Amino acid sequence: MAEVFSWPEATLHLWTGGAGAESAAMVYVQGVSLVISQRWEKRQTFATAGGIAGRTRFHQTETDVMLRVQQMWAGMSAAKLLKQATAMNAVLSASSLQATAAWQLWSAVPTLIQIDGAVGGLFFGSFGLQAADVSAHGV
Repeated sequence: MAEVFSWPEATLHLWTGGAGAESAAMVYVQGVSLVISQRWEKRQTFATAGGIAGRTRFHQTETDVMLRVQQMWAGMSAAKLLKQATAMNAVLSASSLQATAAWQLWSAVPTLIQIDGAVGGLFFGSFGLQAADVSAHGV
């Protein structure tokens, strides 16, 4: 069963772990959805001869993390970061004056990138990320 989190407006910090200025970027995003899908394996033991009832245990086998962004505003550094062929980490948090929970994506790769530019302006576009893992943390 997938669990979905959605923010009307958010900020997304991306970084690759590199040392240069082009290894990190901040993106202002709208229409953001984070979908965490988990698969479980059911393991069941049978009743024993001594009359002890069997037990059912669930073991998590896989987690899929998908981040979808309908609109983004970013500079060229974010566009270059999304277009490079390496995994990156990301922190997604709501854009508000109140402290809010944030989600950190680990080893994320872009699955969809659409970038539209304007002369003398910021880039606007949309993208999707698939991550190997996700964790929640406070801001």
